[in-house]
Order: sequence, then C-alpha cells, then structure tokens
Amino acid sequence: MNPLREKLWGLDNEVTLANMKTMDERLSELQSQPRFRTILLSAFAPLALMLTALGIYGVLTQSVAFRTREIGVRMALGATRESVFQMILVDALRTVLMGLGLGFAATVFLARTVAGLLYNVSPANPPTLAGISAIVLCVAMLAIFQYAELRP
Repeated sequence: MNPLREKLWGLDNEVTLANMKTMDERLSELQSQPRFRTILLSAFAPLALMLTALGIYGVLTQSVAFRTREIGVRMALGATRESVFQMILVDALRTVLMGLGLGFAATVFLARTVAGLLYNVSPANPPTLAGISAIVLCVAMLAIFQYAELRP
C-alpha cells in the first residue's frame, strides 16, 4: 500500500487515499457473514441431533416403563417374551415413524426459511434426510433393545 501512496503523492500531494484494502481483505469481508452462519449451523446441528436422540431415548424408555404392569399381566396370562417384545417394538416404531413423518412435513414447510442460510445445499437434501432418519431409528431401536435386556 505504501508504494502506491507514494506514487500517487508524487503525482498530486492533495490526493488522499482512504479505506485502502487488498482484494483478499475485501473478499474476506464479503464472505464473513455467510461463513459465520455456516459455522453456527455446523455447531448447532450436532447439538440438535444429540438432543433429539436423548429425547427419543427418554420418551421410548418411559413409555415402556409405564407399561410394566400390562407387560406383567400379559406374561402371567401366557404371552411369550418374544410376543411382548414385538408388541413394544411395533408401538415404538409407530411412534418414531409418526415423528419422522411430522419432521419431514416440517422440513418441507420450513425449507424456504432455511434456504437462504445454505450455500449450494438444498434444505430437503435426500441423503441428509435419509441419514438423520437412520440415526433416529437406530436410537429408537437402541432404547427399546436396552430396556428389553434390563427387564427381568
């Protein structure tokens, strides 16, 4: 910058240069806001996924715990352990699939709002939605299997 200032002052002493920046500095300023949003979304996405996993785990474990007496009565009346487990699994899957359906509907509804924050990525990105759905289903299955193993 100094050689440029000296050259201009050599031509005309009254010329003042204000707010001189390199092209890299200008580009960095232009990209700072989108970069910040990307970092923010990247930081909160795993946190949201973790909270979702904990919520699903807690809800499914609690729903099975509330049915302990029903499970006991069914077992006393001759139900096998496998049939009781299958009943719990079907109910849990029904709940999780309804939640995933509502989540997909909310994604489609809110996609326009989030689209402005994303760069070269669609809010309804099928691989991302499939991956998140798989994680949610795995967490649900883990909650059910773990609870089933802990019960006598």
